[in-house]
Amino acid sequence: MRDDVPAVPVGPPVQPVVTGLDMTTFSQLIAAIQQAGLSLNVDAIHSVCDREFRDGRYQRAFDVIEGIYLQMNAQVQRRQGELRQEELRYKSGALKMTTKEWMLRQRRETDKTQKIERARRHCARILDGLNALRAAKIEQPPKNVMPETETPDAKTED
Repeated sequence: MRDDVPAVPVGPPVQPVVTGLDMTTFSQLIAAIQQAGLSLNVDAIHSVCDREFRDGRYQRAFDVIEGIYLQMNAQVQRRQGELRQEELRYKSGALKMTTKEWMLRQRRETDKTQKIERARRHCARILDGLNALRAAKIEQPPKNVMPETETPDAKTED
C-alpha cells in the first residue's frame, strides 16, 4: 500500500435521500383535488409526474407544484370568505333557511373543507419531497465531472 494514498475515503459519505415521494403520491394529489372539487389544472400535475419528476428535474417540478399550491390556497381563502359572509347573512336573517337546512349545509361544507385540507396536505408533502430531492441534487457533484488532478505539465520546480 502506498503512503500517499489514504486508506479511508475522504469526505462525508453520500446518503440517499428518503422522501417517500413516488408516482402514486402525485396520483393521490390528483384524486384529492378532484374529490375536493377544486378547479385546478390536474393536467399540469400529470405532466410534472410524467416528465420533470421522472427525469430528475426537481426544481422545475417544485416550481409547478408550488404554483398549484398557491392557486389552491387562493381558492381556499376565497371560499372561507364566502362561507363567513353566508354565515353572517344567515345569522342576520337575510338568508332564509330553516335550522335543519342550515345544519345540513354546514355538514356538507365541513366535509368539503376536510377534503380540501386533505388535498393541501398531499400538495405540501409533495413540495417537501421535491425540496429534499432538489437539495440533495445540488449537494451531489455531477457524475460526469472528473476530479482535478495534477498533470506533469502543471508542476513547477523550485
